Amino acid sequence: MASKFTYAKGYANLIEVLETNRLDAINICVPPMAHGEIELELIRRGIPFFVEKPLS
Repeated sequence: MASKFTYAKGYANLIEVLETNRLDAINICVPPMAHGEIELELIRRGIPFFVEKPLS
């Protein structure tokens, strides 16, 4: 899907995103059952994040 747009890049997984970009922060927008693992990885890497749902 991202290949249809010149301004978007697709990634296979979160680790690929984290290892190929220098990020200031991340907004987590996934279902509640999926964000706990993402939160833990970001905490391990020291990357600030915002999530609109309660922490898992």
